[in-house]
Amino acid sequence: MNPKVLIAMPTRAYVHARTMTTVFSLTATPGVSLALATQLGSTVAAQRNKLAKLAIERDDDYILFVDSDSEFGADALDKMLKLDKDIVGLIYARTSEPYEPNISELVKKDGRTAIMVPKQFSRKRPFKVFSIGTGTMLIKVSVLKALADKLEEEWFRFTRVEGVKAGEDTYFCYQAGKEGFEVWADPTIETKHWDNYGFSLAEYDAINGN
Repeated sequence: MNPKVLIAMPTRAYVHARTMTTVFSLTATPGVSLALATQLGSTVAAQRNKLAKLAIERDDDYILFVDSDSEFGADALDKMLKLDKDIVGLIYARTSEPYEPNISELVKKDGRTAIMVPKQFSRKRPFKVFSIGTGTMLIKVSVLKALADKLEEEWFRFTRVEGVKAGEDTYFCYQAGKEGFEVWADPTIETKHWDNYGFSLAEYDAINGN
């Protein structure tokens, strides 16, 4: 049976044209059953939680979060599914200097804790991370079900992680990691993060001399 994938898109009011073209391209993914759901609102954590509940109610196998300003290759979903990970996300550059990627590691040193972008990371093969942003993130719905009771169906929250202020995506990855689920990043799939320009890791590399 083909896996059921819910493409879940939180948005405030609009979806970038490049994003819609990207989402449409996923219909060419072989061997999957796709559905699309959007969630309007101003609080992205609440939007993601509603979409997560919908994926469970629909009995989907996966939920693919796609932010309304993201772009990726047409083969992205196929590649992510073949990795067969609990959680896997694509790497996006932020749209302002220093254009840091949306991956992080938890660092504890001298009694202090920090959540920070790793100085080095692979560009040639997928790798495990502490957390990754949900710009494009594929999650097995079984992970959401396993965390539902513990998190009271609030998988995404703006709160503190290990005493450090964190976004809703970092909180989710942290909670999943504590329960033994692995979080992966796939750098082999090119992405763009749209504002008035499609930002990529090229801008980050230019600043950092990579």
